[in-house]
Amino acid sequence: PPSPPPPSPPPSSPTAVPVPAAPTSAFDSNGFRLADGVLASSYPATFPFDNEKYVTVAQLPGGDRHDVIDPATNDIGGYTAISYHTCNPFEYEPFGVFTGGPSPCARVYQRVFYVTFGFSYTDYNPMILFNCTKTQVIIEGPFDGNFDGSNQVCEPASCCNHAIGHMHFGSSEWMVLQNKWNDRYSRYGCTWLDEATYCQLLLYNANWCYEFYEFARQQGNKQVRPFMQPCINLIYYFLFECSTFRAMGAKPLLQALQIEPDAYVDTLTPAEANTALAVFYANDHVCIPASEIHPDLFRKGT
Repeated sequence: PPSPPPPSPPPSSPTAVPVPAAPTSAFDSNGFRLADGVLASSYPATFPFDNEKYVTVAQLPGGDRHDVIDPATNDIGGYTAISYHTCNPFEYEPFGVFTGGPSPCARVYQRVFYVTFGFSYTDYNPMILFNCTKTQVIIEGPFDGNFDGSNQVCEPASCCNHAIGHMHFGSSEWMVLQNKWNDRYSRYGCTWLDEATYCQLLLYNANWCYEFYEFARQQGNKQVRPFMQPCINLIYYFLFECSTFRAMGAKPLLQALQIEPDAYVDTLTPAEANTALAVFYANDHVCIPASEIHPDLFRKGT
């Protein structure tokens, strides 16, 4: 059975539950995998990466609207652009992506929160809403390891092993997302999938937990994370390999998730729309470049 959480960390510290099959020597005194919290100082803080073949667009419209747009009073769009262009991925202080104020890192979620809950995420106390130590939702398998119509990208018992045992925001939402992406994968003509993309689509909001960044603060290094997620262009490539999104962009999902207003979405090119949705799923620049995950596919010159 999983080892119990060690008594030493304070209540605010994230405590990972080891995977049963892993030897005790694979974990440190706080219950973290020794392979986690990978130093990411060699990765650039801006996109695109110099050695990447497939990259997101350089600009999204509305990145200069930080003090202008608001879903309640001036819903002209640009929430994804603000996160994409002005979020400092190394400054998630003091609570993480959601700082309790108008964090540019969380602006991509601002409209979603307003439409869903009726008021802004800035009205929440992040120490309460995003306190995953309190809710004790732990990422656990088994996962399906595929979407309906895709190849099997990992075995259910070992899928997303890098995230197993870590905290997750809110609930076991990955089960709901599995069903949603089962439908989306076939509905939008998707043809490509790998394990890193599969896990990111299901577990993208694990970094909403304030403990996800608290880990970096405890380590005294803003360029570490409890576990590493893929960089934004991996999601972008996945979307590009869906026939609907290649032709018109991921506009149906931007609208269905209410990330941006329809009038804004209508102005986007397919590449811009795919970039905007990729921001929603992956905007941390402390990440694993796609060219390291699949050198033969993503590295320039291949």
